[in-house]
Amino acid sequence: MRVLDLGCGTGKSLVHLGVAESETIIGCDVEPLQAAARNFPSRQFIQAAGEALPFRSESFDSVLCILSLPYMSIPVALKEAHRILRPKGKLFVSIHPLRFTLRELIACRSIPAILFRLFVILNGCYFHATGRVLSVHGRSESFQTIRGMRIALNRAKFENLQVDRPIAEWGNRLRITADKPSMY
Repeated sequence: MRVLDLGCGTGKSLVHLGVAESETIIGCDVEPLQAAARNFPSRQFIQAAGEALPFRSESFDSVLCILSLPYMSIPVALKEAHRILRPKGKLFVSIHPLRFTLRELIACRSIPAILFRLFVILNGCYFHATGRVLSVHGRSESFQTIRGMRIALNRAKFENLQVDRPIAEWGNRLRITADKPSMY
């Protein structure tokens, strides 16, 4: 199996998600990946944005996006995930609910930070209604709802949406899985 860990950061164990370390795991993040390469020397790491993945179409069996989807242009990243997944491939994402963003807003200590968190809330409301997100100066962040994810995943041609309640490794986030159909 080929697994893409999209938004891998410094790397993490994926065993709790059913991914064996013996599988081909490729980490991808917009940030430099030296720490990830040190933490997981058997994996390959590629620096790239989720909205423009440098992989061939239909080249992965699974795409995991554990903490990073809220910081991307969600519709574009989902289209890219669909493109690189093989037929019957699986997408696993976690989402940031509104309460996550509200806690961040309460912790803000400056006017620019407060204004940005208010933008994130507005963007989350827009995502809930449309399945799309807004960007400011090339930056997008939002909270997500199941309704918004359903719209965005349907638009990206995923099917069999499943929502699971949080488990310890996911913090307070919901986990969503979806399949790429065998015929599309």
